Amino acid sequence: MTAGLNSSVPRVDFVTRLLLSALLLVAAAVFAVSGDAWHVGVMTLAAVAGSALFPALDFRSRPLIYVGLAVLAALTLLDQAAPIRWGRFFFMPSHVLCPFFLFSGSAGLYFRRHEAVVGWVVGCALMALFLAGFVVDLPAGLPRLGLDDSQLWVCRHFFSYYAFAVVVSTAVLLLILAGRSRQPRLSAADRGWRRYAWLGLAFLLALACMQVMTGLMKSREKQMRKLFMAIFQLDFPRPPPRGVVDLADRINLRHPSSLLRDDDRAVVLRVKAAAIPGYLRTRAFTTYNDGQWEKNTSLRRQLPQAAAEGELAYTIFSRTAGDPAGGVAAERLEIYPAGRLEVLPAPGDAACFEMFAEQVGENLDGALEPVEWRTQAGCIVVRVGRGLDSAFAGPAGDAVGEEYLAVPLDISPALDDFLRGLLGSDRQPDDDRRTMVMIMRYFRDNFEYDLHTPPAPAAVDPVLAFVGGPRRGHCELFASATVLLLRRAGIPARYVTGFLCQERPWFGGYWVSRLRDAHAWVEAYDRGRGRWVLVESTPGTNAGEASTRAGVNPFSALWDSLAFHWQRLNAMLRRGHVAAVIMVGLGLVAALLGWLFLNPWLAPVAWPLTLWLLWRWAARRWRRRRPDGLTGQRAVLSRTYAEMCRCLARRGVTSESATTPAELATSCRNSGLTAWAELLEDFIRMRYAAAEPEAGEVAAFRDRVRAAQKLAR
Repeated sequence: MTAGLNSSVPRVDFVTRLLLSALLLVAAAVFAVSGDAWHVGVMTLAAVAGSALFPALDFRSRPLIYVGLAVLAALTLLDQAAPIRWGRFFFMPSHVLCPFFLFSGSAGLYFRRHEAVVGWVVGCALMALFLAGFVVDLPAGLPRLGLDDSQLWVCRHFFSYYAFAVVVSTAVLLLILAGRSRQPRLSAADRGWRRYAWLGLAFLLALACMQVMTGLMKSREKQMRKLFMAIFQLDFPRPPPRGVVDLADRINLRHPSSLLRDDDRAVVLRVKAAAIPGYLRTRAFTTYNDGQWEKNTSLRRQLPQAAAEGELAYTIFSRTAGDPAGGVAAERLEIYPAGRLEVLPAPGDAACFEMFAEQVGENLDGALEPVEWRTQAGCIVVRVGRGLDSAFAGPAGDAVGEEYLAVPLDISPALDDFLRGLLGSDRQPDDDRRTMVMIMRYFRDNFEYDLHTPPAPAAVDPVLAFVGGPRRGHCELFASATVLLLRRAGIPARYVTGFLCQERPWFGGYWVSRLRDAHAWVEAYDRGRGRWVLVESTPGTNAGEASTRAGVNPFSALWDSLAFHWQRLNAMLRRGHVAAVIMVGLGLVAALLGWLFLNPWLAPVAWPLTLWLLWRWAARRWRRRRPDGLTGQRAVLSRTYAEMCRCLARRGVTSESATTPAELATSCRNSGLTAWAELLEDFIRMRYAAAEPEAGEVAAFRDRVRAAQKLAR
């Protein structure tokens, strides 16, 4: 719409603006309770009040863009400063959509009266009200206001509070529509009563539907949720996003994990570390039966926690069982999951964790399960390391129970026969380290790694089929066989899953783990040294060497590098490290420049194009620095004129920037400098002539000026 058209359109009248503001504030009041987000209500109120003081904007592209940017900036700052718990809401991401609709609706009040503006504000307010009521459970207090009491009236009677808000919003909407209908084009007497009748009927139907839905949700809450989810999945199927990892609680060797795919390059973890991170464990399993591993269900403790110093928001969780004896320099690893994870991948010797979480649970085998962990903010892990082959240190001594030695009776004789043939008769019972090395060496020398091994027959245990079969298999089979053989040799052992992190991307500075890097290994208890050690028996696995970037093109690597730096930048902002944010931003720029100028595909184009652009910029800047931006003989005359001005200034004839050559010539005649006045008149004649002067004429003029300069000395 053009400016002329908008200028003739008046601003929304006071009554309509007041009703629209009430519609927005009612929705904000509901969201303030359901999302414990009073600050969103305050920001909405401030935006609505500001619309009464701010001059009206024309409904054009530039104001719309500016307002949209302001809304995005407000949403970004809101999510960084006071994030809203997404788990409060059901079916839709209301924690993001509600503030968006509230702020966007408030922005509509800043424009002139237009049909689109009224529809814009009404639509945003109704959508915000709709989303604010989709809560999973009744709000349990308002902690942000310091009201943790779940017996507050708005918490105990939230559905009634929401119903009252719907009634008020409907009444306000009817008033808005009634005000619009008073315009001449809508005031036909023969159909006015019909409009009000239909509106009243719609209002009554809305109340009845709301009452029925409220009763159903209270009496059949679980069934209604299942029904909603079934309809949602049927009509709008949502496949799990690429890179989101589902870490199973149980391992079935007859059906290998879906993570064991050698062609899936989706990134799972990004780690900022000085050296190769190596093994990042997620779960540990102790009980084996008929091809299945079950995790340890023993007691689960909460790690001790302490708030970070100063005004930073993250929490420091520490584990005491993981500290080795002796003083070893600590190493910090910044771990950033690419998607949601229900467990925390970490080295076995990790001592403390700096992260945004309410609490971190740990079982007897060191599996870490954070509660309310903001995975996008990552986690800083401090390890007091024993190297890449470090294992979790607990339990130790007499606490190592019989579950770490348990082997099913039906497969024990076959494993004993295999073990005697492998170790020989000269094995000493207390030589645990030699037993581990011999088992690892046997598998690495006599077996092959193969992800496409066919499953074992139903009547045969998968481990027995593996050790007595074609001598090839995947890491789950190698780790399972190693655990059971070590147990039959009297060495406590457990089955561990996680990720190998040893790939350095094209634009270094960090390490990545992909879905194809999912791995299984063994942790065994060395009784001679009194600690757990990592045992790797899968052939071809070497966590100490940086892996190749097979199948990863530079464009994907650039995108991943940008994603890593952006995620790290957000994490630093949340932690309050402004200096670190600046360094990360510089690293992001450096990664982008490195991709452009060091890439073998783009460098032949980027370098010539950059040099050409620099030459164009320098040439244009050089031309601009010439007097008056002139070229050719006129530029020579202008430089000569500048020399004349400097010489005359030394003789007491000064010229300001606004002094013209003619005025300067008059000053020279008044001062008795007739020769200089004649030179200035000749300059004016040649400089401002219609045609550019000849080069010989300009050269002769320069000689005369230089002669006059010599005489002036």
